[in-house]
Amino acid sequence: MYGISLSLFLWALSEGLKNQLLFIIGLILFISLLIFALVYSNTGNRFKRDKT
Repeated sequence: MYGISLSLFLWALSEGLKNQLLFIIGLILFISLLIFALVYSNTGNRFKRDKT
């Protein structure tokens, strides 16, 4: 959650400072965190229910 918040902050800061580099860094961070969360939650039986 902190990573998503940081990427949104970088997007807002890039608009305020008119700096395209901050937007690109925030976008890369957002996409990489999203992919990591999807892979983490779908591998290793982490969030499976026990059938007891």
